[in-house]
Amino acid sequence: MKPKRIIREAEFRSRLGGCSHSTFWRRQQTDPNFPAKVRLGPNSVGFYDDEVDAYIGSLPRVGAEAPN
Repeated sequence: MKPKRIIREAEFRSRLGGCSHSTFWRRQQTDPNFPAKVRLGPNSVGFYDDEVDAYIGSLPRVGAEAPN
């Protein structure tokens, strides 16, 4: 079994289009679908790569038409 890849906040923010730390924090607090943190140590967290991909894939596309 292949271990899950963990990414840090900086890479996650980059995948979201380079959002600021405060925007990233706000999403964590308000979006119930936001991926859960993975505790890496006493002062560090990360996120599972596959959960980040799924979350980003679930976001609405900018400029996409609403379904009928």
